[in-house]
Amino acid sequence: DFEATDVVFCAMIGACAQAGRPQEAVAWLERMEVAGAKPAVESYGSVIHAFAKDGQAAQAVYWLGKMQLAALQPNDVVYCSVIDACAKAGKPGEAVAWFKRMEDQGLRVEVTAYTSVIDAFAQVGQAKQAAAWLRKMLEAAMEPNILSYNSVIGACARVGHPGKAIAWFENAVGAGLEPTAASYTLVIDACGRAGKVDEVVSWVEKMQEAGLVLDPAVFTSVIAACARSALAKDAVIWLRRMTESQLQPGEPAYSAVVNACGKAGQVEEGIAWLHRMAAAGCRIGIRPHTSIVSAFARMGDGDGALAWLDKMERDRVQPNVLTYTCAIEACGGEGEDSAARVEVLLRRMSGAKVQPDKVVYAKVARLFGPSSGVLELLRNQTSEFAHSLGNDSGYIPMPRRAKVGEDLARRLESSKRPVDMSPGMTFKRVLRQQQSGLPRQKQ
Repeated sequence: DFEATDVVFCAMIGACAQAGRPQEAVAWLERMEVAGAKPAVESYGSVIHAFAKDGQAAQAVYWLGKMQLAALQPNDVVYCSVIDACAKAGKPGEAVAWFKRMEDQGLRVEVTAYTSVIDAFAQVGQAKQAAAWLRKMLEAAMEPNILSYNSVIGACARVGHPGKAIAWFENAVGAGLEPTAASYTLVIDACGRAGKVDEVVSWVEKMQEAGLVLDPAVFTSVIAACARSALAKDAVIWLRRMTESQLQPGEPAYSAVVNACGKAGQVEEGIAWLHRMAAAGCRIGIRPHTSIVSAFARMGDGDGALAWLDKMERDRVQPNVLTYTCAIEACGGEGEDSAARVEVLLRRMSGAKVQPDKVVYAKVARLFGPSSGVLELLRNQTSEFAHSLGNDSGYIPMPRRAKVGEDLARRLESSKRPVDMSPGMTFKRVLRQQQSGLPRQKQ
């Protein structure tokens, strides 16, 4: 019960914005208006900043519009907040549009605005565009800061280009900037995504030589790198090093260890680490469960895979298309009942409203042949699935889905190159793997 002044209202709005509480910031602005005070540019700017921190681009734009309706002219700080909101929401096109609108208004464009646009492209893995905007920044005689370089390094990491990530890291050093812990972590992540475990370890050592402390993100990146290369023993070693450093492994770290065990076909070890994950209070999502099913698949244990699917349903974890793909691989061996078991899986998949993807078609076609009854069942279920959704569902049927998957299977069979069609191998990775060795299709 006190009479709030304009200064108090502005302070409360600003505090809510800094704390990332946009709705509370809005409530204080509305209270300010009810009290008869007129919010200034800074008050609206704080509300927009609050939504930007939360990645709510639409709300940030909405409040910029309300600001203009109040006959207030947005300044460069407000525009930077909107651009940042678009970046956090992964909307590079909108970020660029607001950047250009900022220029058209004759406002001063600072490093922050450029960095936000770079980050917008980085968020969606568009490394070329992120690098192009950093070059634009240099052409405009602006000096990028380490955050600008980190965004480009992160974009390279997302698409698995460690060489380019390292090059931009070295460019930052060459520009006289001191790399941060995030800079090293992003390079480590880039090497890890490319499966270069030795380089990952090398960059961890460089980070320590630079006097930087290894944080949970670094350890998790190393563990994930070991998982991608099916190095279960090394993944466990790094997780233990993490705990020895008085750091508590989170869900991503435990999940990566389970994934490593899954890729190595170590079922019992994977289940044991799943239990440790639960004991540590981590939420167990779909990914570690899928890793266990993948482990059963690598062991050719269809019974185990089916039993784990049952456990997932009891635990109320809905299997996704990758989980079912791994189970199909596990059940689709040379046994007499393999076709029947896969048909049961396909019906189960259909009942759960899980739509088969191209990898499922390719796998079924490879296991049972392009003219099999199992593949025919899969085609029929896809048609029924699309029909059941109706025209108002927003679902766009893909009539070529089955054909593409079957054609992929035929082309792989005709190729003399070895092919990795193991559980978890995505359609795009299979195509990329076989790009140079596949016979060309006639148009």
